[in-house]
This record gives sequence, structure tokens and C-alpha cells, in this order.
Amino acid sequence: MPPLRTLVITPGFDITRTSVTQVNAVNFDTAGTVQLFNRGSRPSYQFAYKLEPLFRKEKEQLEFFHAEHQGAKSFMCECHPYNTVENYQRFAWADGSRTQFFLPNRYLGASSFSLQSRNVLTQATSIWSTAYSLMPTPGIILFASAPSSGHDLEARYACQYRVVFEAGGIKSTEWARGVYRVELNLQEVFIFD
Repeated sequence: MPPLRTLVITPGFDITRTSVTQVNAVNFDTAGTVQLFNRGSRPSYQFAYKLEPLFRKEKEQLEFFHAEHQGAKSFMCECHPYNTVENYQRFAWADGSRTQFFLPNRYLGASSFSLQSRNVLTQATSIWSTAYSLMPTPGIILFASAPSSGHDLEARYACQYRVVFEAGGIKSTEWARGVYRVELNLQEVFIFD
């Protein structure tokens, strides 16, 4: 099996990240009453890059990378600047019974991960260094015992995204002699080795 490649794009180009939430609706046969359910524990992401100006060599590298992967072969992408959570951000509320929590991202850099809890009433924080384990690929935290009720769980970390090219995955335009504009559309996928 060939190695999983990583697409690295120099920071500074335009990138848009869209969060996609999958929702199912159950229709109760009564005058439009509907119950909505999230199909996943977190959103998936789409990325749209606009890369310009590029020289022919850079454009061809991207086109060949696309030709190798197309839409069916996944690869890793740093998707800068969306690859880091630099400040502690709340991802869950502890209820005193749950021990497993999902982070908003997958493929975390385990060495970059830091966890703290915040007492909602006093705003006091506690850094966690033990009593939990991190599953970095699916982005899951497992606590040995449930965190105290009434605490927000907060984390900061670096991550990557496992993506595929969308159907209209790459578009290139020569807008000056030998200078190109390339647009890439990527979709996050959920494949764990």
C-alpha cells in the first residue's frame, strides 16, 4: 500500500473552511412538527483554496498530485491556518457521569495537546496532565473517571485533516503569461487506519 501523502500549501493564500453539519429530520405527522438529530458527534469540514500567483512548475505539481489522488484516494492536509487551536477553547461540559468526549478535530498532534477544566461558577482552571488518555486519530478523550459536574472542558492543540478532492476538485487558469491561478476544493473524510 502506498504511503499516505501530505499536501502542504504555503500560508498566505486564500482559504475558506466551511463546517458541514449532517442533520436528519423525523417528521411527526402533525402539522409540520419535526425532530432534528445530528448524524455525527462533530462537523466535517470543506476547504476551498485560491492559490495565486503560481508559476507553471507549482501548478503542474498540484495537477499531478490531483491526478494521482483524484476523488477516491485520501491524503493529509495541514489546511493552515485551521490546523491549530492556539488558545484554550471549550469543547464539552462535564456532567459528572460521561467519561468519553469528542474534540472538534481529528488527527491531533499528541505532543501539542493540552487539556484544562474550568469551574463554571468560580472560573478557576485546572490543567490535566494525567487521568485521561487521548486517541489522537479520531480525536477522542477518555477519562479514567468522569470529570466533576459543572466544569467546562477546554483544549488547545495542532491537527491535520484527512481529505479528498471534491468532484470539481481543481481548476487552473493562466491569467498572465506563465502565471497561474489554481482553485482547490477539498472535503474531509473519516477513514482511520
